[in-house]
Order: sequence, then structure tokens, then C-alpha cells
Amino acid sequence: MKELTYVMIKPDGVKKQIQTDVLKTFRDNGLEINIMQTDILSNNLDKIKEHYSHLLDKPFYPELEAHMASGPIVKMVVVGEDAIKKVRVLVGPTKVKDAIETAPDSIRAKYGNPDNDCENVIHASDALLTAIKEIYRFYDEDLIDEVLYKYKDDMDPHQKEYAKIKKKYKNS
Repeated sequence: MKELTYVMIKPDGVKKQIQTDVLKTFRDNGLEINIMQTDILSNNLDKIKEHYSHLLDKPFYPELEAHMASGPIVKMVVVGEDAIKKVRVLVGPTKVKDAIETAPDSIRAKYGNPDNDCENVIHASDALLTAIKEIYRFYDEDLIDEVLYKYKDDMDPHQKEYAKIKKKYKNS
């Protein structure tokens, strides 16, 4: 069964122009990029707050928000067998120093800033349900429907069911 996952190249990654390497890394590992768009979050701070709501009370949150609003992002829906797990391995640990130590070939180890964890160049969903929430957060519903239709016969059934529920209660 295929999974959909959400990936975002953060402003520092876009500035370093890592898009081509990220795409090649994903494709070389059997993953498909289904949707890819550039976006600017500086005009939508509420979206940043929603995405990082679990970090709002952390002392580094203002720096993280400023970083996410500092330039364009590249957002994508990645599809494949065990896509969430594969992408998380390819991206590496959240903290760049950990990525350098434990996953030196990972995207974060290669491109992240070991002195600033806000500059870890890339975000990737960590679970089936999180992936659907994040995809709906960052993409137009009609575009998501096209993706879901394309993979309707080959998609993880739990993720497919959650997508139906999320669409029905999108504003909850």
C-alpha cells in the first residue's frame, strides 16, 4: 500500500538551493513527487502557528516563526510504499547535530546548520494522520482530491479513511 506524506523545504533549504538534491534523493529511493509548489508563509503567520502549534510555548518559537516567514518554501506531496518512514530516514533527525552524528548522509546532515536547529532545511510528516493534516493545511482541497483519486486503489486504507474524515470536518 502506498502512503502520502507532506514534505516542506524550509527557507534556509530554498536559499541553499537543495531542491534538486532532495528530489533526486527521494526518486532514487522509490518515491514519487506528486505535487510540488513554492509558497510564501510571511503573509500567513496563522498557518505557521497552526503548523507549529505544539511548539508555541517553547522559548525558540519566535525565532522559528521568523525563520519560516523569512523566505519562500517548497512544499510537496510525496507518495510511495512506506513513504513516511522512508522520507523520515532520508531527511534525518530533527536536530542537525544528531543528524550529522547518526545519519551523515541524510539531507539535514548535509545541508542543515548544526548551530541553529531552526535551520534544519526540511520538514517531513511523522505519521499517517499527521501527513493528511499537513497536506490539507498546505494545499487546496480540489488538488488533494485529485491525488487521493489517483491512488484510491493503492493507498493505505487508514490514511484514506482519515482523509475522508478530515475533508468532512476540515474546519474542526
